[in-house]
Amino acid sequence: MLLAVFLLTIGSTAAPRRGKRPPPCAGVACPLAEFASPFWSDSDALAKLNALLASSRDQVLSVRDSGNHSALNMAAYRGSVDCVRKLIQAGADPNNPDVNAHRPLHHAVLGCKASASRQSVATDIARLLLAAGGRADARAKDGASALTYATRQGLSDLASVLKASVSA
Repeated sequence: MLLAVFLLTIGSTAAPRRGKRPPPCAGVACPLAEFASPFWSDSDALAKLNALLASSRDQVLSVRDSGNHSALNMAAYRGSVDCVRKLIQAGADPNNPDVNAHRPLHHAVLGCKASASRQSVATDIARLLLAAGGRADARAKDGASALTYATRQGLSDLASVLKASVSA
């Protein structure tokens, strides 16, 4: 509920926007259907996240939607390097699985499906998540790791970063 309030506070709408890729919780009863809004690319997003973390840090870090997506999962999916960095600094779990066992690294890669030109952003996010202890070898329910997804999508730079962390 708090995450939904957070999203509405920063300008999200309660209805999905036409023509936008559904959020990663599509197919699950998800209160974040409005997440197709431009929240994570909003120039005010970091300031708004900072304000919310200052007033209710523990709630922001612990709240999950019905698909068990955390704010970090969603920031990684939306490609917000600054919000990912801030959430990690605040103590967000870089390995929090959603109902499909997708971790934030999976979400960074899956966000590239919505925009293949976002590979460099996803690579920056992957580096942040890996430095914070994110596991590139963690498997989703379908058996795929973030590295598997990156390789399947032809995201060679991102796959190289993930592969190096698995080999290390």
